[in-house]
Amino acid sequence: MANWLGLDTAGVDDGDLALATFGALDCEMLCVTRGGDGAVLITKKGGWTEHPGFEVRVYFLFAYGQCD
Repeated sequence: MANWLGLDTAGVDDGDLALATFGALDCEMLCVTRGGDGAVLITKKGGWTEHPGFEVRVYFLFAYGQCD
C-alpha cells in the first residue's frame, strides 16, 4: 500500500510506515495485519492499538463446486 501511495519505504520501520500510510490515506481508521504476528489498528480518535494475535489450528478444506 505504501508503494502504491508513493511513500518512501527504504529504511523505514513498520510502525512509521503504518503511520505514514494512515496519514496519506486521510482515513478514520486503518488496520494493518501482520500474519502470525497479529495486527495494528490506527484511528484518529484512539491512536495506536496492537493485538499480538493468537494461535489457531488450520485445516485444509475442499471447496465443493469450485472444480476446474
